[in-house]
Amino acid sequence: AIECAVPASRYERGRLMARLPRTGKMVALIADPERARSLADRRRGEVSVAAVNGPRQVVLSGEAAAVDALVAELSPDAVRELATSHAFHSPLVEPMLDELGAVAASLRFRSPRLPLISNVTGEAAGPEIASPGYWMQQARQPVRFADGIDTLWRQGAQVFLEIGPSPALSRLVRECVAGDPEVAALASACPKRGEWHELVETVARLAVRGATIDWRAWMGRYRGVVTSAPRRN
Repeated sequence: AIECAVPASRYERGRLMARLPRTGKMVALIADPERARSLADRRRGEVSVAAVNGPRQVVLSGEAAAVDALVAELSPDAVRELATSHAFHSPLVEPMLDELGAVAASLRFRSPRLPLISNVTGEAAGPEIASPGYWMQQARQPVRFADGIDTLWRQGAQVFLEIGPSPALSRLVRECVAGDPEVAALASACPKRGEWHELVETVARLAVRGATIDWRAWMGRYRGVVTSAPRRN
């Protein structure tokens, strides 16, 4: 059953990752993607661009000594080390890719029922997503977050909702589409503001934007009267 297969595959991926050597590191750079690629190319086989999260938000990943040597020439204010257990999306994950492919090959794939943007290509996912090879690439290739947001924006998306413990990605969305004042990047939780406060505000902004809210489910055990309110045209 798919309910069992997905958690099992995530467990196997985590297990395979945990067996990798912990000799790497990941750093976030304030730099354009071309600059980051030129740095990584100088230590090819040791360092890769792990993610392109915005016009000037890039992540490098690889052998710690090689990463340190590359970023030493950058301003310290432009470099932030990430708290990760391994150097994900780098050459250091390659030893486990064949085993990951074997795990993926044991699953039964189906085409997605909902439109899905691939982090591997930054474009709408096609039939390739239902193959073991795709998930091997997904573990190794850079996360093309900025391209994915651009694809959604070009398709007409105006509201981006992040479901997670902090608003890290919604902040990046704002950078990716900074030229469009109509775009709303909303988060479901923000520890600094208080999770309940952030969630209430996000639901309110979604309602103003015309989203359908199940108010009875939202109110739960709290008593209240559901009424209509003016909507934005």
